[in-house]
Amino acid sequence: MPEPASALLQPFEAWWTESGQFCRAGGGDYEKTFAYRAYEAATERAAKLASDLAYDAAINYANGHAVDWDKALGEAIRGGDGGGR
Repeated sequence: MPEPASALLQPFEAWWTESGQFCRAGGGDYEKTFAYRAYEAATERAAKLASDLAYDAAINYANGHAVDWDKALGEAIRGGDGGGR
């Protein structure tokens, strides 16, 4: 498995030990590498969505607008930028 960032490693290892290895045929190092790469990508996407939403909220707040969180989150998940950037 590639050398992961330590901040990502602990939660991934806990998930892998508890259940992840049973979701992948074989559950060995080869399968673990693919699972980690998927976990890494999902974590990066979640961080970007959170950052984008925070940016949009700050801009809206600065402009005196309320934030419709349901709408902003839905747009972010669908790939829209929520109108912030």
